[in-house]
Amino acid sequence: MKKRHLLKKLFVLIAILYIVVAVVSGCTNLFDKNSVEQAAEDQTLQNPENQVPAGVSLIKMDLSSLFTRANEEYYIVYGDLSDRNVKHISVTGTEVSLELEKGKVYAIGLFKKYENQLSLVGVIGDSQTGLVTIPLSTDAASVIDLGKLFLDSDVLNPSLSFEEFSKLLGYSYETLKEFSNIDITAKNILNPDINRNGTFDDEEGVYWF
Repeated sequence: MKKRHLLKKLFVLIAILYIVVAVVSGCTNLFDKNSVEQAAEDQTLQNPENQVPAGVSLIKMDLSSLFTRANEEYYIVYGDLSDRNVKHISVTGTEVSLELEKGKVYAIGLFKKYENQLSLVGVIGDSQTGLVTIPLSTDAASVIDLGKLFLDSDVLNPSLSFEEFSKLLGYSYETLKEFSNIDITAKNILNPDINRNGTFDDEEGVYWF
């Protein structure tokens, strides 16, 4: 009788031990899985280039120094110089990001809308060299952080040296300066409201040429 009782106790202890091992093993696997997923997420956050599609550059900019009136609406207007389509995005904060295809030359400007009229604040470029376009080579960086933009003579200058700027765009210093000589029409392309009716032309299918 005692022997049977002892065997019963032993069976119960083995069952409990099995359950404990199974629970601990399951928690360990879950912890390991979560750790791997968290590590992958942290890696993505630390390396934003992992989030940018191939053949595309993510242009980042800080517009905090450019806002004047609280009741004005701001927009980023951009266009490819080889394409008549001019597009726009609404600015909802001081930090703005824009994905652009590499291997093209873009004009990018900041516009404000006040009393149903659109007016140019400035075009991104370099006021010292006269550059008013963003030429993205096929070797341009996946992420191009322009930093805080500063206005000088209708040009929005990045918080970068011209050398740093040219390297991120995938061009030499000398080659990028050559783009300054062909930028005459850039501001014409960035006319988002030709008929001045307060509506963006890309919403109406109207183009300047």
